Amino acid sequence: MRALKAGHPNIIVEFKQGKDLERLKKEALQQILENKYYIGLTGEIICIGLAHHKKKCSLIYEIITPHND
Repeated sequence: MRALKAGHPNIIVEFKQGKDLERLKKEALQQILENKYYIGLTGEIICIGLAHHKKKCSLIYEIITPHND
């Protein structure tokens, strides 16, 4: 999600489904970072890896400020 106002962070969320929430949330975050889903965004970006199974969920996040690659 691109921030609509200057000074607000952009947010990227990757979802994974399965029983191993710890592994899946880390894989989701790694996918965002490896594939550079943040290309084209400026400023602060909150990258969230979220795993869920039925009514349980777990997430991990990393805040990045990308450099112009």
